[in-house]
Amino acid sequence: MPNAPVTAAAAGLPNSRRDFLEKMIQATAGASLAYAAASVVKAHAEPVHDPLLETIRAYEAGAAAFNAIPIGALNFENEDQLIDDTFGRHQDRLFAWKTPARTREGAMAALRLAKKEMEDTSELGYPLLLAALAYFEAEEAEARS
Repeated sequence: MPNAPVTAAAAGLPNSRRDFLEKMIQATAGASLAYAAASVVKAHAEPVHDPLLETIRAYEAGAAAFNAIPIGALNFENEDQLIDDTFGRHQDRLFAWKTPARTREGAMAALRLAKKEMEDTSELGYPLLLAALAYFEAEEAEARS
């Protein structure tokens, strides 16, 4: 098929299929380079502080410490104090969590803990799911812009 010039409807529009394809390739290449550059910058950026991830790690460490307490050492008199001393305050923070994860690692940790907690029928999974979802929604919106 011949590559016949076409009268453009407006200034800046391609005059042939070849011009159109060349402009599309240039635009796609430019977008790909911009995305790649942003990825490199993001990969080499300073580490992001993620309070959710820190709280999840503290909760998990506290839960492990609590679970390591010998059964005979737990009783009605000391159980609440032992919970407070190990994982309790971290669990309270997670129950009240309202902000998104700040990193992919934090979002993934929230999803993993939510899954585990939901298997144990805990209510802790819901705020963790919201925090992880908010991170991925923000990441998706950033990718679109």
